[in-house]
Amino acid sequence: MEFHENRHSNPFIGFVLVARWLKRWWELRRTRRILSAMNDEQLRDLGLSREDVSHWR
Repeated sequence: MEFHENRHSNPFIGFVLVARWLKRWWELRRTRRILSAMNDEQLRDLGLSREDVSHWR
């Protein structure tokens, strides 16, 4: 078997997975910050409570 036949078809998959993880982490961080800045009435409109938001930290 030649070298080019045996190598992985996507050698940068590790970088792709790390980039996806970082993007997801950033989105969750942003969501938590936004929800933490909301008052109790706004959270109630979304069907959440202050206790729900504090569990995400």
